[in-house]
Amino acid sequence: MPQPRDKKIPGRYDAQNPAAPGLHRITEELHPSEYKENGNHKDGACYKKGPHKDLYADTGLPTPPNTPAEQCDEYPFASTLEGAAHPEWDFSVKAVPQRDNSIAGGLLGSYYNDDRILAWDPELPAQIANDRFYVHIE
Repeated sequence: MPQPRDKKIPGRYDAQNPAAPGLHRITEELHPSEYKENGNHKDGACYKKGPHKDLYADTGLPTPPNTPAEQCDEYPFASTLEGAAHPEWDFSVKAVPQRDNSIAGGLLGSYYNDDRILAWDPELPAQIANDRFYVHIE
């Protein structure tokens, strides 16, 4: 089992640090490989299945959802460049009620649209030129 350590998870707003690492939106249509790999890593960590299941076999991660009423939720979101597959950041997974996860996903999609959070564009000269956003979770 790996030794405990502090996780490095981006996206938390810090008023004292305007350069704190944010999140960058990706879409399944524009970033198919990144989006798919985020899901593959989440599934490996939470459900112990898929192409990355062996990476997470002995990590002590939580028990997978065991009823259809639960789903595995991850943070950072699968719809971010910094999601579960990102090599520089850590992520978190947890079984949550399917209904709650679905509602939260809908709210995130509305936020992206209502606040015009544009998809990450690797062709821009600097990553800072891409929209970044932060999350406050209570």
